[in-house]
Amino acid sequence: QDESTLVSLAPGISTTSLFWSSVAAQSFTEVGGEMGDLYIRDVKRVPDGEYAGWPLLDSNGKTQHGEDYELYGNVMADFSLGIQTNLSYRNFVLSASIDIRKGGQYHSMSMLRYTRGGKIEDWNNGPSSSTFSGILGNNSFDGDNDALANEIKNNPIYRDNNVWVGGRTADLGGWPHADGNNDGSFMPGVIDNGDGTYTENFGAAGTRYIRADEVLEPGSGWWGSAGQNFVYDASFAKLREVALTYSFASELASKIRAQNISLGLFARNIVLWTGAQNGLDPEFAFTQGGDGNNEQSLGFDRWGGAGPWSATYGFKFNIQF
Repeated sequence: QDESTLVSLAPGISTTSLFWSSVAAQSFTEVGGEMGDLYIRDVKRVPDGEYAGWPLLDSNGKTQHGEDYELYGNVMADFSLGIQTNLSYRNFVLSASIDIRKGGQYHSMSMLRYTRGGKIEDWNNGPSSSTFSGILGNNSFDGDNDALANEIKNNPIYRDNNVWVGGRTADLGGWPHADGNNDGSFMPGVIDNGDGTYTENFGAAGTRYIRADEVLEPGSGWWGSAGQNFVYDASFAKLREVALTYSFASELASKIRAQNISLGLFARNIVLWTGAQNGLDPEFAFTQGGDGNNEQSLGFDRWGGAGPWSATYGFKFNIQF
């Protein structure tokens, strides 16, 4: 680790918030840390024993906020690179500008809010990242819920990745629910009985079901916890601009006492590749104020990248005297 990137603060100050904070993630710097460190609040988990690491659910089977923020990553890029090139042939010049950013992460409130509203089918971040169906459901194992519970209990992927099980309809794996719809779903984990024992919530008899849409509801599911579910790779490569320019003959320019005349066609933002592959432009995710504030918030997206990125086309007519 390069010691030049480590932070030292004034005596008596151990932490400084230079960036932003959100419901389940924040960026701040503390002594010994690095500028742009990203912290997330995970779901509350069983600390030790047979169920160590499993989400500790409340009596209704819903996730609970973890008490501490944990270092998860950093919003700063490893490097940024710009490439410009020109190709000339007679009176024509073809030029291109490419921008590349490698590394860094951002927390997307846009994806969190879209997911909460069921407006997108997949939030593209690990196992069970669909808004309509969980990683497993009532249709798994031919409806044998004991087999379902055994699969979940004995596979760490369901313990470590904040998955949910079920679906918004019966066809998508939902169980019959109290509201009369087949949207019953559950969060794998255990419930504290208050006497040192736990009740399993893995899909067998006694499992607490919630509505599928509650998985992302504030106070019910991942809204204020499981911050890592909506942290994305900020890497991207963008064809910033490509242009074709034609310079007219000098004899034409001299007739109006100009040095040169040119006509060009250009297109901007026509190709975008992102490491997150979530449909957002990471550049916009790094210019949006956090939680209603107007400051620039590096590594935080709140509607900044929610809309589709747009390409621009046009022409340039240039006369130089």
